[in-house]
Amino acid sequence: MRSEVKSNCLKALPETLALYNVSGNEDYLVHVAVSDSTALQALIIDKFLALPQVAHCRTQLIFGDPWVAPLQHSSE
Repeated sequence: MRSEVKSNCLKALPETLALYNVSGNEDYLVHVAVSDSTALQALIIDKFLALPQVAHCRTQLIFGDPWVAPLQHSSE
């Protein structure tokens, strides 16, 4: 239930583009869009860490445009 509450809170933020439940040390990978590093800092401090369900955050930046390979559909 705690995970569902955290998920709903993160999805409700207007900066959130995508939310992935992942394995490993982290619970979620949250893909966000912000205007600059100051906005990212504000998002993390004022919104993410303000949630009682969030204990810590780690950031990674995407440099360049994302590319996603098309899915290959098998003929059945």
